[in-house]
Amino acid sequence: MRIAVWLDDLRDPTSGYFREVVRLYAPQADSVVWVKTYHEFQDAVTNTVSDPEKELTALFFDNDLGDTEEGLEGRHAFTWFEMLVHESGLPRVVLHAQTADPAAKRELTSGFAALERHWSS
Repeated sequence: MRIAVWLDDLRDPTSGYFREVVRLYAPQADSVVWVKTYHEFQDAVTNTVSDPEKELTALFFDNDLGDTEEGLEGRHAFTWFEMLVHESGLPRVVLHAQTADPAAKRELTSGFAALERHWSS
């Protein structure tokens, strides 16, 4: 089963415009796991990559995850994923930022480009 993970505290990946975003960027995904916090993101990614019956195909990032006690946002989740890729050699996945925060979108997009260079080398 091919899995996409959608990190966003508000936007539902199965509704309207966002369903189309998922279809556009992850048409191969059989299932979308909607998580709303940094820790749920970590769990979803870890559970997916550790299950031989599942394949992680796409990650979607919002940055501003509401009022979290620890202040962890989507950019922190991406940084964690980037370290996971470097440590474990995970294969390329589609990366997309649906955040409305322009500065965070630039930061995430820059990180995505760096990870793409890593996967291409």
